[in-house]
Amino acid sequence: MNPAIILFSGNKGGSGKSIGTMAYLDMLLQLEKNVCLVETDISGRDVGCAYEKTVPTEDIALDDNNGYVQFTNLLGKEEYENTSFVVNGAARLNEGAKEGIDTLLNALPELKRELIVFWMLNRQRPSLEMLRIFLDMIEENENSYMVKIYAVKNLYCGASEKFVLFDQSKTAKKLKERGSKVVEFPELADLVADEIVNTKQTIQVASEVQTIGNRGEIASWRKKVRKAFKEVMSEYSG
Repeated sequence: MNPAIILFSGNKGGSGKSIGTMAYLDMLLQLEKNVCLVETDISGRDVGCAYEKTVPTEDIALDDNNGYVQFTNLLGKEEYENTSFVVNGAARLNEGAKEGIDTLLNALPELKRELIVFWMLNRQRPSLEMLRIFLDMIEENENSYMVKIYAVKNLYCGASEKFVLFDQSKTAKKLKERGSKVVEFPELADLVADEIVNTKQTIQVASEVQTIGNRGEIASWRKKVRKAFKEVMSEYSG
């Protein structure tokens, strides 16, 4: 198998997709993995702007099937055969996106890649509803066995026990039946996160140039992030 496709997705704004994508990129780079970033948030490009000088970066709008065809073609390029793809996913689940997801899933066996989805939750009902819709889309495809979906509690939005809507939902039960586990994504101090976003820093650059207190916070946060993703990292990072 080739390295997995890692997709971060969730509800529009405030779910933590960008910082989640950056955290996973940072872990792969620390492990000296070959990585390609796919930035689908074309208007914002928070992750793309920070990492385009560090890793190969492709801007692809996954708004419709054409975008997914372009993305799937990229995955199939020979030069990326041993490369992990990390996708900063925009929150779009329209009919065009549904058709495109089918296109991607149909190609997974030939690509010899699994799709690993981290769905960032922010305690609000829309993010949970979108996860339910996405899960239904995946399970309609015969290659759904090649897709792993992890609900990610973004602890910036509150302690794990406060994600009551998710914990008591049918979606949580369904994910558990699929063998999925919940990831608890650690909070990064606002002072540090704001500087990373405002100055378009990579996590590595931030760990080198921010003030000493900020650097200490980044070091602690990196350890927590690695612990949170430990199971998935060991199994799917390539």
